[in-house]
Amino acid sequence: MTETFGLVAVIILNHNKKEETLQCIRSVLTLDYTPFRVIIVDNGSTDGSYEAISTEFPGLAVIRSDENRGAPGGRNFGHAYATKHFNHQFLLFLDNDTVVEKHMLKCLVEALMVDQEAGIACPKAYQRFPSTKIMSAGLYVNLYTASIYDIGSGKIDEGQFDKRRYVPACGAFGFLIKQDVLDRLGGWDEKFNPYAWEDVDLCLRARKMGYKTVYVPNALIYHAGGKVGRGAILTYEKYKIRHFFLLLQKHANWAQYVSCLLGISLKGIFQVGKMVLQGDLVSLITKMRGCFQAVVRR
Repeated sequence: MTETFGLVAVIILNHNKKEETLQCIRSVLTLDYTPFRVIIVDNGSTDGSYEAISTEFPGLAVIRSDENRGAPGGRNFGHAYATKHFNHQFLLFLDNDTVVEKHMLKCLVEALMVDQEAGIACPKAYQRFPSTKIMSAGLYVNLYTASIYDIGSGKIDEGQFDKRRYVPACGAFGFLIKQDVLDRLGGWDEKFNPYAWEDVDLCLRARKMGYKTVYVPNALIYHAGGKVGRGAILTYEKYKIRHFFLLLQKHANWAQYVSCLLGISLKGIFQVGKMVLQGDLVSLITKMRGCFQAVVRR
């Protein structure tokens, strides 16, 4: 039994990943923190996820959307349910392709309780279970250079990421946030539907309000990652590009915006040349479409 700091609402987002979701839930139910309540958001699945989850876990809240609300929309759907039914102090958001270690939630909650400057806490993430290869130790964000990436990605864990520290942002596949912080933020920005950069946006908005994101290395999670369930790879890339420009519009100052656009232009010229030489015109058209939508979309 662990010391209780407040109720945690665990929101697991699922779209057509039945078996991975069942595995995720099984791992969540081994968490040694109490109390917590699990909410599974079935985001317009058509693979029998809702029926399978409800059958194996009849005591859990499984809320179903008839349509895919996207990642931000689905998380807001779960948040609204939690707010209506639970008096919780924290929310743990998980993607369904994650597996958690039993101490993860306890470590994240304790980190937020001892650090009043932090509003968000993220774990050390390994690649698909079982693995000791780092998937993410928080996110690096530099809007001057258009650089956003997972810290430590692909490296074998040899203790080099064992120090607790503040990070600019973290991935939405798994992190803890204080309920009052998410309320002040107004939830997830659904302009980023169906996915891409909504997690960075949330962390940057929190930072503007004075809340830091803390990386907690003794909290462990495994994340399969990839693009499965998000549609075609080309569609995924389109939204990554389109929503990156939205992220810039929301968070970059004029110097960052100019520097970033120059950097993107140079990178774009290089990538266009590379795709033309490789004959990959489909990818080229898809990326250009994403850029066009970013310019005309308001």
